[in-house]
Amino acid sequence: MKKFLGILVLSLLWCGVSFAMSSTYEKAFYNKCYPEIKKLSNPTRAKQYCTCTMKMMSNKYSDKAMDQFAQKSYAERAKLTQFAADHCNDNANAF
Repeated sequence: MKKFLGILVLSLLWCGVSFAMSSTYEKAFYNKCYPEIKKLSNPTRAKQYCTCTMKMMSNKYSDKAMDQFAQKSYAERAKLTQFAADHCNDNANAF
């Protein structure tokens, strides 16, 4: 029974990690986001927004999925990321 529970816990942990972006991708996402948002807002809010969207995107998409975003049109990318933008616009201190 202990062995079964151990395998179950490890498999659940493994599933959660497989969808996260690597720290390299997270940093690249943030570094692209921050200068653009800073043009539209103050630096503090830009940092909050970009951190929030980066974490939400990381929780939903893997590095491979992010690579596939580059092949999509702007409208398709906007649609796939709208959930993060909406949440982070409404919740300044979400993360």
